[in-house]
Amino acid sequence: MEFVVLSEAGKPIFESFSGNACSRNIRRGLEHAGPGGKDESAISSLCALIQATMVNVQGYIYENSTDGAVACEDNNDNSTVVLRSDQSIIYAVIHGPLIFAAVQYIDVEHRSTNRCPKEDESGMVSPDTSLTSHCWHTESYMKLILEYLYAQILFTLTDQVKTILEQNANFDVRGMLGPDTETLMHGIINQARDSDECANLLTSSVQVVALEPSVREYIYCTLRENVHGALYALLLSENRIVCFIQPKQYDLQLKSCDIHLILNFVKHQSAALSKTESWLPMCLPRFNASGSLFVYSNFLHPESKMSLLLLSAQNDTCQFNSFHNSFGIIRERFRLNDIDNEGCLSSQVLNDVNRSSKEAHDSLMRGYCLIENVNHFMFRRDISIPSSCSNGSGNFTQNLSFSLDDGTSGKLSRQRVWIMYENLALRLRYVQCNNSCLKGNEYFSAQILFESIPVGDDLVSYIEDNANLYMGIRGNGYELYATFTGNVSIIEGEKHCQRLVERLIADEDTLYITKNCTWNS
Repeated sequence: MEFVVLSEAGKPIFESFSGNACSRNIRRGLEHAGPGGKDESAISSLCALIQATMVNVQGYIYENSTDGAVACEDNNDNSTVVLRSDQSIIYAVIHGPLIFAAVQYIDVEHRSTNRCPKEDESGMVSPDTSLTSHCWHTESYMKLILEYLYAQILFTLTDQVKTILEQNANFDVRGMLGPDTETLMHGIINQARDSDECANLLTSSVQVVALEPSVREYIYCTLRENVHGALYALLLSENRIVCFIQPKQYDLQLKSCDIHLILNFVKHQSAALSKTESWLPMCLPRFNASGSLFVYSNFLHPESKMSLLLLSAQNDTCQFNSFHNSFGIIRERFRLNDIDNEGCLSSQVLNDVNRSSKEAHDSLMRGYCLIENVNHFMFRRDISIPSSCSNGSGNFTQNLSFSLDDGTSGKLSRQRVWIMYENLALRLRYVQCNNSCLKGNEYFSAQILFESIPVGDDLVSYIEDNANLYMGIRGNGYELYATFTGNVSIIEGEKHCQRLVERLIADEDTLYITKNCTWNS
């Protein structure tokens, strides 16, 4: 997958090329021996070509296309364009003066026998679509990645960047973004490229640290009682959540996309953040794309990568000092200043969090696999959040997944498994969703699609190939995606899935944050 971001005037903003043979040729054409390592004229030429193509495609009337090679959806200043051929698919999302483009190449061995699958007008794969080769991502998922890149730019610049470009189309946005934002955008792409973290994007959810309910209750009470003036409080262990507190007011509760941006920032800036306390502006686009919240960040214990983030709407010295004092009290309550007779920290909280490391988490998940004869699974759980509003409650969506490697999957292809899950997720949404559920934010329609909450009776979908059976089940408040060896029948696989769901829900007080995730008022 290749990604390019440019302005409406064709000015380059960001580019990312993978190891694909076609993209390697592009990258070699862009590389230069100069200090910057890039041939700016070549990048500018590429962006000018994309910009010219978009202008021509937007002027093309979709109704005159009989082969489905071109699709164009236009909503005011938000347009989506898809160009398909036997060799590649080009996706472009246009947000006013910003163009976000992605290309994925079809493997050579599939070009003669398989054309790209066509999706309906919402970008969802029809249940009847043939998906025998599974060598490409769906249009909906590609659009989701482009929406995240757009959100990552707003995370740094807010939507004022659109106003700037509308007033001066030739303005160079790269100077405002800087290398840190480019690193964050690469982080989003790497997460989406069939990595173990793409479960967060596919299920529009976050991963939490498994803890005994009593330990999680103690952490929650400590934060709630000692933090004052914060809209949100996040206690993290690397990029997994230990505790999350937010307002009861429904319209102030964060969407998963905004939490993903925060986690991506902490992950890729941890070296700098661990050295000292920080006070930073962050724009959370789904919360408010026009302004920023202000984040106090400090590491409670740098060696274990346990950090505390406190978010406030107030940008003043008084609020910073309040958070600074709260941080000191929390360290004392967690006994992070105490040393035992052997010279080790005597913090029970730290010990409990460390025992739930990524390696321990993966081992726990593999234990569930062994019980139910599953090669791999991904589980989403929607936990209802108490709300002070009469129009309903929000949801804190969390997921369970684990590393897909040779030790757990044998000959399974990491890419193949994730793309199978992706197609199953869209099939289940195709059945449950309609166009009305995608309304509300035209700039993030793919995010809204993947966020859609599982409701009603169980829905089951599956894909079989020569080696494996892939199943997806969507029920009231949960989704499960599982991979079985090919000798497991569909009926047996469904039974295994149902039993696995029952086990995971029975253990959810340990596996998830199921309560105590809002302030008192």
